[in-house]
Amino acid sequence: MSDHAYGIGADEPMKIPSLENIDRFARQFELTDVQKQTIINIFYRNDQSDETLRSANVAGIILQRKGRWVNQEAVYADFLCQEFDAGISDIAEGTTKRAYLSDSLVCTKMRISKKFKGTKIGKEQFLKKTSPPMCTPEQRHAFRQRHIELRRQFILATFISMIRVCVSRRKGTPPAPQAGTVPPTSKSNKSKPSNPTAAGQLF
Repeated sequence: MSDHAYGIGADEPMKIPSLENIDRFARQFELTDVQKQTIINIFYRNDQSDETLRSANVAGIILQRKGRWVNQEAVYADFLCQEFDAGISDIAEGTTKRAYLSDSLVCTKMRISKKFKGTKIGKEQFLKKTSPPMCTPEQRHAFRQRHIELRRQFILATFISMIRVCVSRRKGTPPAPQAGTVPPTSKSNKSKPSNPTAAGQLF
């Protein structure tokens, strides 16, 4: 899609926001101390569990985003649409696709409508399939793990995008449009240094 921007390039190492820039972002968006600490924990203590990323603190922050979609948001949205169409989403029957995307992406329904302009996304209703294409426990588990990972990438990329834009505006220079995928990070990733400043990974 042509309006992806501010994501992390496929060949670009993941750069996390410095504590100074997180503080600037927190002050500009008037975040609570708990919300600010949540961002710090996500990037500096690797607290990227699905429970944390679905918390009210995280939702309250990314709900404030506006404008262009980061690439990871669009990828996650595409996955959600596939899940919805396959009849395996964990939602009530009759839920519209627009409502499902709005809830999952933590944004207004208008943001979804603008992105999917020209479609019937507001009228498509969820119908749970009695014999979904992914029926074995192993397949369902793999699909669920993929869902969690794409959501993680979406949340991280959104935070990074919002902070980059905030910092760029303070400096008076527009953020350079980028696209791609956030490289996976986890506690088992031994290549990730414990001290991000030592590897020059801050922005």
